[in-house]
Amino acid sequence: MSIVRYCVAMSIDGFIAAPDGSVDWLAPFSGDGGGFEEWVKGFGGLLMGRDSFEVEMSLHDWWYSNLPVAVMTHRPLTVQPIGVRCFSGAVAPALTWLKSKMVSGDIWLFGGGRVAGQCLEAGLVDALEIAVMPIVLGQGRRLFDMPSARTRLELVETATSPSGVQSLTYRAPRVVGAAAAP
Repeated sequence: MSIVRYCVAMSIDGFIAAPDGSVDWLAPFSGDGGGFEEWVKGFGGLLMGRDSFEVEMSLHDWWYSNLPVAVMTHRPLTVQPIGVRCFSGAVAPALTWLKSKMVSGDIWLFGGGRVAGQCLEAGLVDALEIAVMPIVLGQGRRLFDMPSARTRLELVETATSPSGVQSLTYRAPRVVGAAAAP
């Protein structure tokens, strides 16, 4: 059975992107860890917000054409690669669609903070895999953008790279103060 994994890089002060959505601050760490292509093979689908989709499209060719991708947005996309479908409102229908299209693997909750916050608040995140980068941004887009959910996490794994990137893996065993979606 697939799980929803929020896998994201974050500055040490809790930001996943600069205020304009850019992630150029990650460039010095691009060689850290390696094996991205192999790592992505563990996923059967992606869930992302509109801003994350736009940033990803601006950085390189679309890498995920072999996977179903759900983009949470209220506006039509100007470019919509094969396998990408737009959703608005609640995230549960997007996850249901992804699971119906996936052959195997987990769902990568790609970002951003609004979509991640909605998923966490609804009890739809199973794991958080956060790469804490040794950099302070001072401002930007937060890891989660949510109004009310309190979620207790269980730390299940840590690792540190030679450049000081701290990888933290948490399990989200229960949500306090929000009802879990079916």
